[in-house]
Amino acid sequence: MHKTIRLIQIIFSLAGAVLLTLALYLGLDTQRFIDKAISTDGTVIDLVPNPSNDGSTTYRTEVAYIDGRGTTRTFQSSVSSNPPSHNVGEHVTVLYGAGQDASPRIQSFTHLWLGTTIAGVLGTVFLAIGGGMALYRQRQRRVAMRLRAQGQAIEARIQGVEPNEAVSVNGRHPFVVLCQWQNPTTQEVHVFRSENLWFDPSDYLKRPQVRVFIEPENPKRYLVDLSFLPKMAA
Repeated sequence: MHKTIRLIQIIFSLAGAVLLTLALYLGLDTQRFIDKAISTDGTVIDLVPNPSNDGSTTYRTEVAYIDGRGTTRTFQSSVSSNPPSHNVGEHVTVLYGAGQDASPRIQSFTHLWLGTTIAGVLGTVFLAIGGGMALYRQRQRRVAMRLRAQGQAIEARIQGVEPNEAVSVNGRHPFVVLCQWQNPTTQEVHVFRSENLWFDPSDYLKRPQVRVFIEPENPKRYLVDLSFLPKMAA
């Protein structure tokens, strides 16, 4: 299961990096097109239906314009929407490149930058998830090492094992060991939950107590020491 989580982290990180690279490429390509493009007036002459597999229909804008040679040309926008982004007869600004292979485009944020924006947003989200998972795991390791080295060791009574239903991977929930300890100074009862375990440790909890490392000034920062449990096979 650790491999599955690690694989998910890698997939999200790679997908985010690829999407952000695509966003950069699309953005630079669009900017190069704008820098070299010629601007002229165009007229929407048709809304071309673009049916999808789910039965819905979006519409591409078909535009007519006159280029620098006086030739009337038409093109369909690469973006389709429902409702349509324009109305028939509406005047729009057209960008086209003399001698360029790039198709003409309507001068608007949607028709120029929508692909770049979508790729950038999705890339940021995916990379944030993958990177966040990596940072969380790294932080947890640092905290565990610090608590083992500097924390106060106490003995907490084991209360049981339960699934952590807040986490689910492939429909499975990890297990956590619950234990509690009464602070002899304050008489307050503290409940501790172990890290997630991807196997049921019940059969291996032969002792009534388990060691917990806590920060004396802040017992809410703790580590339930389950190093005595067998390791899960890879």
